[in-house]
Amino acid sequence: MTLQRQVTFWIIAFLVLILVLWLLSPILLPFIAGLVLAYFLDPVADALERLGLPRIAATAVILLLSILALVLIVLLIVPILGDQIVKFAGDLPSLMQSLLARFNDVAPQWMKDAIARSGTDIQASISDIAGRAAGWTATLLASIWSGGMALVNILSLMVVTPIVAFYLLADWDRLVAKVDSWLPRDHAEEIRAIFNDINEVMAGFIRGQGTVCLLLGLFYALAL
Repeated sequence: MTLQRQVTFWIIAFLVLILVLWLLSPILLPFIAGLVLAYFLDPVADALERLGLPRIAATAVILLLSILALVLIVLLIVPILGDQIVKFAGDLPSLMQSLLARFNDVAPQWMKDAIARSGTDIQASISDIAGRAAGWTATLLASIWSGGMALVNILSLMVVTPIVAFYLLADWDRLVAKVDSWLPRDHAEEIRAIFNDINEVMAGFIRGQGTVCLLLGLFYALAL
């Protein structure tokens, strides 16, 4: 195959891929999420295989533990987060009044005089802002709760994604081998090297970000 034919083939393949992604965009999210999840969990499955577990058993154990951890996190965080948002909306007027009192205590006299000369009623303005913010918060929570389509999308994501991830993770090595067989033999080594570099960079980035998030979370929980 000449260079011109190779370029033409890959351009057409790229355009077809873009068209397919555009046509299937409304239903792609659970499948992309499952693919990403399988990619991240494949090293764990390989480690369990080295310990003697069959691939299917390793995949089932990983996904069950992941689902249990996700459910536990949701059950722990969502009620607390909702309670905090409602409490914040209710306490916002008193918090704004406390902020105004603190401003009166620490603000320099020239600033108070300038505000007085401008005729601005800070207390009334702050009370109005607090009332509006509380109303906006309540409206936002109501719209989120009544968003039936958003709820359906979340449920579909939670149901379809684990199924997709299970099958992809169970057959991950065979899928990689199959894709590898499609590579042009003249450039196979270069393509493998590029993807290996991408994999190593992504793994390092994720490990670094995960470590930073863990350390910050521990610091906030212990110090604050």
